[in-house]
Amino acid sequence: MTQFMTMANLRGVLKRLVALMPIGVSRFLYRLYSAAKGDRIHVAKKRNLLKNVVGSADGVRAVLLMDRRWVHYPDYRDRARWNDFLGSYKDEYISRGEALNDYDWQLIKATDYLEYQRSGNQMAMEVPFRQNIEALTHLFMAELAEGRGRFLNQIINGAVYHCEMTSWAFSAHLWMQKQRGYFPDHDERIVEMGAGKVASLLAWIYYFLKPELDQINPLIAKRIRDEVEKRVLSPYMEIDNFWWMGFTELSGKVNNWNTWCNSYVLQCFLLLEDDSSRLAGAIYRIMDSLDGFINYAYDDGACEEGTFYWEYSAGRLYECLQLLHDCTGGAISVFDKPIIRNLGEYIVRAYAGKGWTVNFSDATARDKINADLLFRYGKATQSKEMTGLANQLRKIGPNSNAFLTVIYTTYFNRCFTEKSSLLTTRYAALRHPHGILIRRSAI
Repeated sequence: MTQFMTMANLRGVLKRLVALMPIGVSRFLYRLYSAAKGDRIHVAKKRNLLKNVVGSADGVRAVLLMDRRWVHYPDYRDRARWNDFLGSYKDEYISRGEALNDYDWQLIKATDYLEYQRSGNQMAMEVPFRQNIEALTHLFMAELAEGRGRFLNQIINGAVYHCEMTSWAFSAHLWMQKQRGYFPDHDERIVEMGAGKVASLLAWIYYFLKPELDQINPLIAKRIRDEVEKRVLSPYMEIDNFWWMGFTELSGKVNNWNTWCNSYVLQCFLLLEDDSSRLAGAIYRIMDSLDGFINYAYDDGACEEGTFYWEYSAGRLYECLQLLHDCTGGAISVFDKPIIRNLGEYIVRAYAGKGWTVNFSDATARDKINADLLFRYGKATQSKEMTGLANQLRKIGPNSNAFLTVIYTTYFNRCFTEKSSLLTTRYAALRHPHGILIRRSAI
């Protein structure tokens, strides 16, 4: 029987042919095709700022600080330094953990995943998922603050609970699976924000508490390490077609997923990987992916997704760049590049005052700007615009209270001091997997 080539079949054949081409060739053909249709496309610039610094994975290896020497915070058992660091806020962290020492870990049912497919409600899965992560984070921080082992049982319960989950991905992101649908596939691992969020939290728990966990049972820490490896580290190194990586997208377009996911993955590799060759290869791969984001960025630094996403795009890029700077002793640094500064200052230029921003896309026009992140970004790029607005926001905004605030972010940062006519404050900053702990006192 004669087989007729339908348009759908033809498109499928063409997609497979394009997939076999070098990405540079396929992107060139994509631009020609788009131009022929009259589409307006933003062409990425080949800045390649990060790769140009070292040139290869061997270049990364040559400057890499191994054995977690980039982490400048006390060992778990160094109680004197922890007490000095947390000061009067220590008790508040402990009380948060105490409130959760009888926490019932929330069950995420199969139908909670299916609910997104049935009704579009992703909160059925995400609410208990986020509650569990928040509980584990507070218990972890309480144990770091107190150091007496009171919270270890619940930390173990929470860590192993997450290790037993079929997937760490958000239900709304399971379309990335080969089987499609919105039910987690136990045979496939996808790397996205949910998976990265859990993996980075477990990586920090492993880093700080492995000796204590090993005293209880060495299988606990081993399980944590194994799960992060098979769910995040190995898939990241073996799979090129997670769209957010930017390696296979014909348009070269990436968005906040790129910097958001890479920030989690970078933490995990730096905290868990002991082989210098593999670690250097992973870091260079992450740099290659981040270059895709920087290359696609507009010269003026504007975020095409709207102001709400600044924290998760440019803000997360800063987190990655700071980590790369720290883990190489400053050898890998692009904070002096105009595009990096412009990406940060975009939020300043879009800020209209009193919590309002000049907004577009699917974001909200009135939202809280992460002043602590903005401040550190400004310090790194020597931008008085960013540090000035950050100080103003801490003075008048919701983060200006005298209490230790928890701002979602990604890695440990050193203490810093800033003087400003708007606000003079000393910040002692300790960052844990999902928060920066801010201690403030007048200078």
